[in-house]
Amino acid sequence: MALSGNISNSIHSGHYTLRISWSAVKNTSNNSSTITAKIYLVQDASWSLNIGTRSNSCTIDGVATSFTSPAIASNGGSTILLGTVSRTVSHSSDGSRSVGISATFNINATISGTKYNSITASATVTLDTIARVSSFSLSSSSVVLGNSIRINITRQSTAFTHRIKYVWGQDTGTLATGVTTSHTWTVPLDFAWGIPHGEVGTCYVIVETMSGNTVIGSQTKTFTGTVPASIIPSITSVTITDPAGNVPTAFGGVFVKGKSSLKVVTAAAGYYGSTISSYRVQANGATYSGNDITTALIDTSGIVSVVITVTDSRGRTASITKNVTVYDYRTPIISTFDVKRVNAFGEDDDEGDHMMISYETMLSDVGGKNGGSLAIYYKASNEVNWITAVYEESIPYVISNTITVSGISTDNTYDVRIDLADSFVSSSRSAQVPTAAVAIDFLADGTGMGVGKVAEQHHLLDVGWNTRFREPVQFDAGITARGSTLYPTIAITVHRNASNQNLVAADTYEPIKWTHATSVGTGLSLNADGAVVIGDGVSVVRVGGQLTVGAQANGMKYAAIWMNVSTHLCRTQAQITTAAPQTINFAPKLVNVSPGDVIAVRLYGAKGDVLYGGTMQSYFTVEAVG
Repeated sequence: MALSGNISNSIHSGHYTLRISWSAVKNTSNNSSTITAKIYLVQDASWSLNIGTRSNSCTIDGVATSFTSPAIASNGGSTILLGTVSRTVSHSSDGSRSVGISATFNINATISGTKYNSITASATVTLDTIARVSSFSLSSSSVVLGNSIRINITRQSTAFTHRIKYVWGQDTGTLATGVTTSHTWTVPLDFAWGIPHGEVGTCYVIVETMSGNTVIGSQTKTFTGTVPASIIPSITSVTITDPAGNVPTAFGGVFVKGKSSLKVVTAAAGYYGSTISSYRVQANGATYSGNDITTALIDTSGIVSVVITVTDSRGRTASITKNVTVYDYRTPIISTFDVKRVNAFGEDDDEGDHMMISYETMLSDVGGKNGGSLAIYYKASNEVNWITAVYEESIPYVISNTITVSGISTDNTYDVRIDLADSFVSSSRSAQVPTAAVAIDFLADGTGMGVGKVAEQHHLLDVGWNTRFREPVQFDAGITARGSTLYPTIAITVHRNASNQNLVAADTYEPIKWTHATSVGTGLSLNADGAVVIGDGVSVVRVGGQLTVGAQANGMKYAAIWMNVSTHLCRTQAQITTAAPQTINFAPKLVNVSPGDVIAVRLYGAKGDVLYGGTMQSYFTVEAVG
């Protein structure tokens, strides 16, 4: 590589030489060199030349340029400038360049009897390389936004400076100018605004190599910018109220178990450009979605935690826990309510004209905010209007008390009721005080009778003692027990007697068609085949019976009481293998049934076999018991 040199060629044994003296001037900014070629004729001493002007050419980098040389009148030993040609050539991107240079001198002269038309000299020369674009490296391939990164530059010339730029999404800018070999940059946290839906972005760093004010070229590298872990959404407010409307406003907005629900309203905001994508609320043992949710009624008491979690468009989350106090609550409890006849001294007396009422109650205090009242009323059972024995407001939360009421007639049964109420609901219990105890008593007109108590009502047998009936009792109508109507037992017994008959199985089983039945009550009936059909109001039956067959019954494998031809209720596996009569007992069994079910006895054996012969006696009973 060079910035100057000589190229030559000669004629006539070297006595006449054409020399090209070239030089190059670099232009770093333009990445080019200007080449100047001076063309000379060099004569040896004593070798003369007399010629006029000549037209000649010089070619630099393939481009020919014409020039005219002056007239020559020389006795030798001289160097004559024939002409000067200049041309600017561009270098490659890496600053290197090779150039071809040639010149032709049209001498057109006869020397010592020899005719010469021209002399040409040429060569390819390599120019000095021009320093080009600087290279650089980054101290890290990934940077958390808000932290620093170092840009290290390797320059090709100490004269070069650098301008550093960046591109982040739609954001561009210049970081520094006049940089020589390095620059430290604190990556702005505000870059997070450019990636509202992600945690990571790509930053482009461009280093421009400057020669003076001219940009020689540039190089680009990238690094990953990550949003700091501290950049998360914020929960700006959480409001928790009770929308159920079950708690009196006088309680001051407290939460009560079984009465309150939680309405949770959340306000939240993204950070550095993100937006809130979801809300999750965990409360009362359930998870809800949304910034305005309402739970079911709270089923626990004490400190109830409400956990609110929000997620933003970057997938980042923020959580907050709010605790609310929930007061325990139970419906007013009347744990004890006893009434009895006593005498004036408060002593137990079945014929006393006083009534002793003992009661124990409890209310939930709800943090001292719950209030309650208690009332006890009584009346003769045949009266309509109640008499107030006790009425109290602002009662204690726990009461254990006994009162005595006088003026209780021995001829009447008395109804007694206690009502306990709090700020939410009320509870009641009832009891009766019987008439005075007597063995047998009649109304004056003889139309009412009391056993173990005083007779009180007309056309009524009123029994005050436990009762046992040792003989059958017939009820032609319903029975009322504790306010509910019961019905008499319903039963059907189905009979069949036959003699000297052979029953051959038409299939694997053969039903017995019954001839007659006896029944009590309603709810069970017989169909055309003599099977029992379950009617309305019957849900449980007791089934059982007996089957006796005579000789020639060895074809019968077993007999069973079946329901709906699908479920055997009572059965025997015994096979009759002798000519002697065989008796099969069906042990009683309770069976759940539904209206429309059909119950019958079936005999089983091989198709075509004789199931029984001779005589047969049988019955089965279906009894409704529930």
